[in-house]
Amino acid sequence: MSLEITEAQTSTGEGTAVYEPFQVIGLDQVSDVDIRVRVTGGGHTSQVYAVRQAIAKSIVAYYQKYVDEHSKNLLEQTLTQYDRTLLVADDRYLLRRHLSFAQPQSR
Repeated sequence: MSLEITEAQTSTGEGTAVYEPFQVIGLDQVSDVDIRVRVTGGGHTSQVYAVRQAIAKSIVAYYQKYVDEHSKNLLEQTLTQYDRTLLVADDRYLLRRHLSFAQPQSR
């Protein structure tokens, strides 16, 4: 298993978040899985967290398709206990600036 992360991300510490799903699950559980993630748009930090979530979701999908349902449920429970955002997206976003307001409003 090899992860290619840019030097800028690892020097700021952002790239280490990509490894979290593997640290929680354990590399022996996913040694036979090949994952490739391509991400565009957003900033560096949001891209790292998008990759992190994509990896966690893909491992759960792999367990659902190729391993038994009980193992998948245990894996989901383990990931959710560690950090819920590994499996559930944060749907908050900022609205555009309206003419009647001075600044963009949160939704």
